[in-house]
Amino acid sequence: MSASLDTFDKKKKFIEFYSRPEVQGNISMTCDAVGITRQTYYNWLEKDKKFREEMYEAKMKMCDEMEQILISRAVEKSDTALIFWLKYNHPQYKENPQVQINQQFIFNKLKEKYGEL
Repeated sequence: MSASLDTFDKKKKFIEFYSRPEVQGNISMTCDAVGITRQTYYNWLEKDKKFREEMYEAKMKMCDEMEQILISRAVEKSDTALIFWLKYNHPQYKENPQVQINQQFIFNKLKEKYGEL
């Protein structure tokens, strides 16, 4: 029973430490602070649904905080932050992936498969 309580406490400590601003979600730093290996962390994620959900929430909270920083920087005249924000959030500025087709490559593949065209 004490081993599982110890694991419970370590998981709780992991999430708390991971969420600290000075840690910024660094898994290695958090594992070291809690005294576990990365593999233990990945095992917890795989086997413990509650831990996985709490880690997801902690990460999303951190993403919200980072988003606020990005928006603040964009407002403070950072062209890079402004472009980044628009590129990923405004439909007019999103990049449309373009597929380049190498016609000669396709022609050669068809020729290999079917002979002279």
